[in-house]
Amino acid sequence: MVAMMDMGRLDQQQVEGGVVNSVPFVQAETLAHYVGKEVVIAGKVTATIDNNTYSLSCGETNTSTVKVIGTTMHLPPGSEFVQVHGKVLQDGSVEQIHVFGFGSNFDVATWNKMVAVTTLPEYSTIF
Repeated sequence: MVAMMDMGRLDQQQVEGGVVNSVPFVQAETLAHYVGKEVVIAGKVTATIDNNTYSLSCGETNTSTVKVIGTTMHLPPGSEFVQVHGKVLQDGSVEQIHVFGFGSNFDVATWNKMVAVTTLPEYSTIF
């Protein structure tokens, strides 16, 4: 996994056989379109369900809560907000591969606006 600055944004990239495959940034509402695929999502850790599962609030509505399956021991200390790179499971939860701390001052609404812009057809050649 290589984290790179690209076009002013942090992008998760995978290198397989010399080909770079970007992992898309997504919103909670679009996870159903990515079942079986790797994604990057961000939000506020709102609850620890057990040592292997936590809830991530990714927006302003209850439908924006995502269950993340990944050891809570790897959550960055002092980070209320995190970015999760993971695989979307059939039930809509995300199986954590990596987690990055964003601290305690992160604007999820701005993240969601940025993600919405990156999915617009007129910007498909950039993102």
